Formats: sequence, structure tokens, C-alpha cells
Amino acid sequence: MPVPTISICIPAYKRTQFLTRLLDSIEMQTYKDFEVVVTDDSNDEQVVDLCKIYAKKFPLRYHKNPVQFGAAANWNRCMQLGEGTWLKIMHDDDWFATKDALGMFAAATQKNVQFVWCNYFIKNDSTQQVTEKKKSESTIRRNIQNPFLLFGENIIGPPSCVMVHRSVPVKYDVNMTWLVDVDYYINVLLHEKNGYYISSPIVYFSHNDVQLTNLHFNNKVTEIKESLLLWEKHGLRMIQGILNYDAWWRMIRNLNIRSAQDFDQYTTGLKVPQFIYDIISFQKNLPIKVLRNPIVSKLSMAFCYRFIYLKNQ
Repeated sequence: MPVPTISICIPAYKRTQFLTRLLDSIEMQTYKDFEVVVTDDSNDEQVVDLCKIYAKKFPLRYHKNPVQFGAAANWNRCMQLGEGTWLKIMHDDDWFATKDALGMFAAATQKNVQFVWCNYFIKNDSTQQVTEKKKSESTIRRNIQNPFLLFGENIIGPPSCVMVHRSVPVKYDVNMTWLVDVDYYINVLLHEKNGYYISSPIVYFSHNDVQLTNLHFNNKVTEIKESLLLWEKHGLRMIQGILNYDAWWRMIRNLNIRSAQDFDQYTTGLKVPQFIYDIISFQKNLPIKVLRNPIVSKLSMAFCYRFIYLKNQ
């Protein structure tokens, strides 16, 4: 059989009520040069039974993982099994917003890039509220030029928004959960040094109670550990410029770290750069209520960056 242009890679885990929605959105696509690959991390037959139904409607290959891989490893396994020229991951609770969504991804492959991502909607599956997450072209360009800004704000979005050429030699880090997508995007953009942004919102990102990322939001154990893992990988490049510095400032503030001892209990033996202790030392002199004032926080961060961090370099 000919190699498909796009492999839609779905790492699945039990949630067939969501997976059905995704598969329905794939069935309605007007662009047809694709295959679907499902890797199942479940311990029951719900997913395989559903896939048997949809395999009669479009090319779908199902794989049961021999053991439960966990999130990132399942993502990697699914993309590894994709045979297409382009690999389009879709989480099982996300879905395509329009019938021409896949065609727009396919058209983007002609832009002489190896990395494509799109604007998206967020839908709260409890309240049914929908919001759009569009970013300006200037913000997109700034983050492509300096991908470490993604640590401060993930302007690319969830993995379901992205598509990569199969030649890109980057995998999701199985040691991460909270920053796993940010780490992946940084490494892809360091390799690719370019990308194409589809400004139309053509994917729905589901916000639901069983979402993995919700379990780690403002979790000191996870956020501190994974931030330091990023630092181990990239070092000083993570803090080149005041905007990169501001991301670390906000992390310390938002996690309500008030002492070096408080921070160290979550480091799990990882090396902590001195500038983090300097931020903690500066912030502890400000009451939390004052520190959370946006103007005060920005001015304090700028002072700390200019007169403490840069002075010590």
C-alpha cells in the first residue's frame, strides 16, 4: 500500500466516550490521504471494540501495548508506529473542529517546514464553555526565535495542535508530565529553527476532570522537578533575557515558595542554579499580597534581574 501523507496518532486510554468524538471528527474529514494509528494503554477491551467499528470506515491500525506504558511513552510508541510522511498526534479527548482541518494541516506541509501547529479552541466538557487561544504573529515569531520562552507560556498549545515531519528526531520525555509538551516543542524548534502556524482554530482541546495536566497544576513536586530537568538540559539558554527570567520569577511566586528550604525539599537531588535562590531571597521580603500585584511583581522582577542577576554574571 502507498505511504499515507499523514498518520493520525492516537495514544488511547479507556475514555471511549471521548475517543468516539475524535473518531467521528476524523470520519468527516474531506482530506483522505491519512491513516489512523491507535496505541491502547487500557487494561480492558473498550478501545479495541470501538476501533473495530471505525476500521470499517477509514484506514485504522490498532495496537495493544504489551504493558501499560504511561502517557509520554504511549505518545512516543504511537508516533513510532505511524507510517506517514507526517505524524499528527491527537489525544483521545481532543478532536478536529472542522471537516477541512486535516486538509489545512496537509496544505501547511508545502511551507518548507518540518513543524506545523494550529490555533485551537478550549472546550470545558463540564460547563460546555468554549474559548479560543489565538496568538499574535509577533508572539509566534518571538517564540520561534527564542523557544525557551515557552517555559513561561506555552503559546503552541497541547500536542493535539501540532504535526511534525517524521524526520524530526525528537521524542517526548517519559520523565515529564507537566512540562512534557514544552520540552518537546523546545527541542523540535531547536532542531527545526522554524515552523508554520495555522491561525484558524481547527482543533478542540478538551478541558475535563480526568485530564493529566490538571493533576499537576500548581503541584510543587512536579513543577519544580520538571523545571530543573529543563535547566539540566539547556542551562543558561533558559534564562537569556528578561522575559526568560520572568518565567522563573513567576514560577517561584505562583508556587508560594518563601524560603530556600521550602524549595529544596522538592528538588529530589537536582542541581539548583544560584539565580533561583536569589529570586526566593528577594521575594520573601515582599508580602504575598503585595507580590501578587501585577505592577509590583513586574517592577520587582525587573529590579532583581537588573541589579542582582546581571550584576552577578
